[in-house]
Amino acid sequence: MTGGLAAVNAALQAPHRFGNVVAQSSSLWWSDGPLTGEAVIAAAAANPVTATRFWLEAGALERGLVPGNRKLRDALAAQGYPLDYREYQGGHDFACWRGGLADGLIRVLRQDG
Repeated sequence: MTGGLAAVNAALQAPHRFGNVVAQSSSLWWSDGPLTGEAVIAAAAANPVTATRFWLEAGALERGLVPGNRKLRDALAAQGYPLDYREYQGGHDFACWRGGLADGLIRVLRQDG
């Protein structure tokens, strides 16, 4: 299982415990085991909306990750979740994530939405 996929799932399943999510390069293509990307996207589209804030980002050079992240973004947005989504010009590496982590934390922790 991957971190972004697990973070989004945790917030959808237990919003009373997780009020904010920063999910970078979520592997929503994941289809092995009890938790899959499609199941998380389906939960995002079906769960009642909570105040959980989401920051999602994926790199344009991350093969196969952008379509799933866009689907998740669309499902969360359709439900009305507070959401920020960004695609950056880069790949699947720490150098790309470091700025996004700071931006995501600032965004989800802001008091004014």
